[in-house]
Amino acid sequence: MDRIITHNFDCDIIQELTDYILKHHRNSKNDYTKVAVVFGGKRPALFLKRTLAEKLKSSYYPPQCFSVEEFINYLISKKEIFTYGNDLEICYWLYEIGKEKAPQILAGREKFHQFLPWAREILSFIQELDMEDVDEDFLLKVKLSAEIGYEVPENINELLKSIVMLREEFHRKLEEKKSFTRGYTYLKAAQLVSEIDLSEFEVIIFCGFFYLHKTELKIFRELLYRDKAVLIFQCDEHSWPVLKKLEKELSISIIPARPAMRKPEVVILRGFDIHSQAGLVREILKTNRINYNQTVIVLPRTESLLPLLSELSPVLEDFNVSLGYPLTRSTICSLLNVIFKTQLTKGEDGYYTRDYLRVLTHPLIKNLDITGDPRVTRILVHKIEEFLLGIEEDEISGSLFITLEEIENFDLLYLRAQSALNHIGILISPENLEYVLKQLHIIGFGLWEGLVNFEQFADSVERFLDTILNRSMIEKSPLDVRAMEEIYRIKDELKIVDFKKERFPQEELFKIFNNKLENEVISFSGSPLKGLQILGLYETRALSFENVIIMDVNEGVLPKLRVYEPLIPRQIMLELGLNRLEVEEEIQRYHFQRLVKSARSVYLIYDDRPDKEKSRFIEEIIWEEEKKQRKLNVLSQPRAAYRVEVLEKKREVEKSDFILQGLQGFTFSPTSIDTYLDCPLQFYYQYLLKLEEKEDLLEEPQAVDIGRFLHKFLEDSFAEFIGKAPRITKRFRNRFLKEFEHRFRTEYARRMGAEAFLVEYIMRYRLQQFLDNEEKRSIDIKKIISLEDDTLGGKIGFERGEFNFICKIDRLEELKDGTLLIIDYKTGSSAKPPQKLVKLQEMEMNREDIRRRINSFQLPLYYYFVKERYPRYRVNAVLYSLKNMQISQLFKEKDRGSEEEVINYCLKALEFIISEILNPAVPFVPDDSDPRICRNCSYFYLCR
Repeated sequence: MDRIITHNFDCDIIQELTDYILKHHRNSKNDYTKVAVVFGGKRPALFLKRTLAEKLKSSYYPPQCFSVEEFINYLISKKEIFTYGNDLEICYWLYEIGKEKAPQILAGREKFHQFLPWAREILSFIQELDMEDVDEDFLLKVKLSAEIGYEVPENINELLKSIVMLREEFHRKLEEKKSFTRGYTYLKAAQLVSEIDLSEFEVIIFCGFFYLHKTELKIFRELLYRDKAVLIFQCDEHSWPVLKKLEKELSISIIPARPAMRKPEVVILRGFDIHSQAGLVREILKTNRINYNQTVIVLPRTESLLPLLSELSPVLEDFNVSLGYPLTRSTICSLLNVIFKTQLTKGEDGYYTRDYLRVLTHPLIKNLDITGDPRVTRILVHKIEEFLLGIEEDEISGSLFITLEEIENFDLLYLRAQSALNHIGILISPENLEYVLKQLHIIGFGLWEGLVNFEQFADSVERFLDTILNRSMIEKSPLDVRAMEEIYRIKDELKIVDFKKERFPQEELFKIFNNKLENEVISFSGSPLKGLQILGLYETRALSFENVIIMDVNEGVLPKLRVYEPLIPRQIMLELGLNRLEVEEEIQRYHFQRLVKSARSVYLIYDDRPDKEKSRFIEEIIWEEEKKQRKLNVLSQPRAAYRVEVLEKKREVEKSDFILQGLQGFTFSPTSIDTYLDCPLQFYYQYLLKLEEKEDLLEEPQAVDIGRFLHKFLEDSFAEFIGKAPRITKRFRNRFLKEFEHRFRTEYARRMGAEAFLVEYIMRYRLQQFLDNEEKRSIDIKKIISLEDDTLGGKIGFERGEFNFICKIDRLEELKDGTLLIIDYKTGSSAKPPQKLVKLQEMEMNREDIRRRINSFQLPLYYYFVKERYPRYRVNAVLYSLKNMQISQLFKEKDRGSEEEVINYCLKALEFIISEILNPAVPFVPDDSDPRICRNCSYFYLCR
């Protein structure tokens, strides 16, 4: 019997293997248990058993099928009992060995969490040494060279000098614990294979292998020597250096028995991002008559999985995913990261409020079912959010840090939450709401406080997971359920590690656990024999499909190569005979070519953005076809395109009867009129729909916040002077500035970070300038009449009727010359009063020209109503900038006598604006003529 069989790429190797088994090992009992079949992975065994069943059309005893790793374990288990080690514990053993035997390699990485990434790289290096059976003689040469000094960082030289000892001590530890690594099982199996009795098998068939580690090579050679092995390969007419080397090392010939009989039809498509590629896959499946049971979609990048599933779910019923998905991308991991961050940002004054809210408002926390109805938790959490953000103001609003006790003892919170719940028919007592909050605090905060070792940490993780599993809706997300299973498994590992009782700082516990999560993937279980298959490239080994769709065929993704070794330089790897970069490229190219050439229809999709480049594998296919046809550009590469209907901006809001009804009896203010001047649509959103931004007191104070603060502060500070002239004495100054410092620190400092002192300094400086200016002005002031007077206003009669107005004047004072002076404080950029009479006389009656010439209706309306209340007085108005102490007068001395005429022009303009607001034929339109206004508008996206 020929023990070396080679098929071409266009063969279905599972079909050929089935025929081989039936031809050489068929028996009357349909018992194939004395045949062992070893594949590179687990999946081909399922296809083999299905194919055997289809051909036998009766019950049978299947061959014993192994993945190569399972076969390695089977060999060792015939000699001794062992388990696979927990990778975290194995890394800790390396850490302990290094600390005891070679402390120099821990320089700058003395703590375990600092050394852990290095430990993983050292472990990977030792595993590669083991799998490639690199003996100590080679390592001793490297050690001697390292003692002289490679041109690498000194810490790498120190590691290389210690590598022989590290490997020996590490192997000794593995044997002591009978807890092996994958690399050590390969080394062990290669050492033991010659002693192992495999008489239970008539033959061991190794199917579909390409690259063999040195340890695998030893096993193959030994079993070939004992006439126990049959090797089935696949290749084509191309020269494959890996197979050439294998031929030499095993003294065999790997040549296909026949040339390829058919060639796949290849279509190359271009996308412009992950989502467009997924859309192309959907269109391929929709527009082609494709047998889904004979179709595979290959994803070289796990990031493409969710976009692909979102596109395929509406058009597919049966599909199977067998792809490792990063655990850290799950919802449960995102919550754990938020919780850990919250613990690390905790200060002496409690939890950083924004992080505290991130925990509570996470969907898995705020929807916990603690009382039998998750709405209770959700409403309670949102009430907490409203108080802390300042939507409902109280003493805790805007606090930068908050303690759990402060929240738990906040009785008003429970009353407001109870009221909201009663409103939707849920009756609950404040005591029960307090119980709910304390449970949330335990899950999100209490479990994670004061942890000192992994035994405690694992207990907290277990209680946390149990609560999430039993009281949340996480079971509705299959991805998160699998993530929960993985984290439960990790928790179990942490409970039994050797160092579970060793003390670690809290930050180290979190970092080590996060490092563990980052190195784990979620595997999906499905139906590999039914429906469309979604696989990684290596999951397709030894499998053939009629239709192959491969996404992300871009350089850097396929092939995906680790060009730079983070630990051991390439020069040293080459000295050890480990040319992994070149071999890895050939391995990926082989599996790509084998999958493509075994198919009938192939769709290769790549990202065509300027910063991306199509894979060399696509370039090779194009080049081969161009050589064959002896011309260029023989393969078209259509680009993904979507039919996009560009909708016009929502340019206007028509005035319906409902809107016009709302305008009847509307009370205008100077600010509302100014808003209409700037943008009619903004007036509609702000004053008719009454839409406003959600205030967040945890955000850095904005200009509007500072304006409110200063207006209120000046009102309170100057209140003692109402009815008399202000006196800016030294005593007043001291009291004024002391009160400012107190208010700033209680109202603003808690909302700001380290820059609070700078903002306080600037505001204090400007207030000192303000006092200096007021001291000069006080000479001319007889008395202050009112501060922040909001009673001013009334009706103004126009041709269309009378309209209500309300005004709020910051300050009204009587000067010694008998003039009443209206003061409007400005804390931002300098505003302007209306233009002079000669310019107003040229004004056209349209909104744009009125805005340009009037600037703002504030001072004219203030003037009108003050004059109406105090008709015997001369009245003037000013804009008083608290930024630069500039005072802009409505009327200067040279304007005396023209006041009434100016105001009349302003009233005519006002009448036009109100008429336009009430005109049913004039819609509310957006005005984007001033980019500054649009940029700062709260309704920017509503008018798009």
